[in-house]
Amino acid sequence: MKSIFNYKNYSYIFEYNTLYIRYDFELIVNKTTHEFSPSLKFVFPEKYFNNNFDKDLLDSLIFNLGIVESISYWKAACCKDYFIDCGYLNQIQIKWWKELFYYGLGEFRYCNNIKTSLEDFINITTDKKTKNEKTYDTIKFDSRAIVPIGGGKDSIVSIELLKSKLPVIPYLINPNKSMLDTIRIAGFDSNNCIIVDRKIHPKLLELNAQGYLNGHTPFSAMVAFTTLIASLMTSSKYIALSNEASANESTVNIGNDDIINHQYSKTIHFESAFRNYYSKYLSENFNYFSYLRNLQELQIAQRFALLKEYHKHFRSCNVGSKEDRWCGNCPKCLFVYIMLLPFLCKDELIDIFGNDLLLNDNLQETLFQLTGFSETKPFECVGTISETRAALAKYLSENEAIGILIPYLKQINLESDLKIFDEIINSDNDKNFIPKELSCKN
Repeated sequence: MKSIFNYKNYSYIFEYNTLYIRYDFELIVNKTTHEFSPSLKFVFPEKYFNNNFDKDLLDSLIFNLGIVESISYWKAACCKDYFIDCGYLNQIQIKWWKELFYYGLGEFRYCNNIKTSLEDFINITTDKKTKNEKTYDTIKFDSRAIVPIGGGKDSIVSIELLKSKLPVIPYLINPNKSMLDTIRIAGFDSNNCIIVDRKIHPKLLELNAQGYLNGHTPFSAMVAFTTLIASLMTSSKYIALSNEASANESTVNIGNDDIINHQYSKTIHFESAFRNYYSKYLSENFNYFSYLRNLQELQIAQRFALLKEYHKHFRSCNVGSKEDRWCGNCPKCLFVYIMLLPFLCKDELIDIFGNDLLLNDNLQETLFQLTGFSETKPFECVGTISETRAALAKYLSENEAIGILIPYLKQINLESDLKIFDEIINSDNDKNFIPKELSCKN
């Protein structure tokens, strides 16, 4: 199937504190042209809105964001040839983007059985007439933090830790009830938040229904570039993500230099690469980092367990997110349940999830995937195999095995896993970019 992809154009307008962005992409497959026009709408808090922004820098940010947005449409045919008609990238930038496509679509490649290499996955050609390698170093920022809110436990821990240190602006993309509940409980209203409305072009869904390729994309990379726009437009010095050390563990261990990680754009590898990219080609004055990078999921769960006002409102389940519920049958539900097992009593957990997930026989194989007794971990945002086993060891050291834990108990060394629990709880990962003045060390 002969196919090419064109990033044709981008445009944007302001209506005071609201920014509207539109992209124009074109996918040509066997001489049939499919056109896409996705859009984003940013609404900034009036009291933080910066009218004095650098227009050239904003233009460059919007152009780069378009490349991330295009991934969802490009992947429909996984075109070898990708042309940019509306901007310029040098060869180092092209190499950076090729790595993001390749590693950010690692799960997509794996699930669609695409055999390729980093060098051969995609060819990117840009318009040299628009060449501009200027960086922007005159931005003045105020000591404020933009904190993306997802409605789960991690961003709740971040915002609770940060709001006592400096002014915080919650950042919500297509907000759902759990996100809105989070900011309300944290003491914010929508007028004090940055709200982004991101619309997927419906033509993509039509192609997916026709059998075009589909799969996971590096959503957190899109978040990264959009938060740079938010930082510029609100003069906010810090962009504080809630990605933990656990995200660095690959989902599939394939034994070579490839990375198949559902959470690639949440890893320290991407974070470091992204910081280098914007410092060199956009502005070195941005400060994007993960505020929880020195912690593992188990340590975050320990902190979250104390924030009881959020327990009935947080959601991490992708299956039930549209209905504001935990489905109780997916890897994410079981993983979060296990993380909280050592820190909450069973009645509290049942009150959150609706049922005792350890008694759900349908989750037996999921448990083995989460604990390393299957070929792959689940393709979900879950923690490491060792901390999942450690959390279960802590629970089993004080409680009788029930349900899906009975066959699991036969597979493990309880004493060894229990030692790992203590090691994790007391650990502090020093591979992070957390500013010293905002440190959240144990």
